[in-house]
Amino acid sequence: MSATLTRPASPATGIAAAAIRAGRALEAWGRAHAVRRRAQHLEAIRLAGEATEARRRHDALIASTTHAPLI
Repeated sequence: MSATLTRPASPATGIAAAAIRAGRALEAWGRAHAVRRRAQHLEAIRLAGEATEARRRHDALIASTTHAPLI
């Protein structure tokens, strides 16, 4: 294989190819960023659910140990 087959036909072709590669890399980064943000969002929802459940258990414990008023 000769070197002429591996080089772009013109500088403009090389620039266009580099721009396409850069665009694809940026697009891949954007997708990865969106996945990370979604994972963080789901983790926040999970933690909020755990906190809510802990509050409910705490409230139930307080209610079960509170003395009833004397008659």
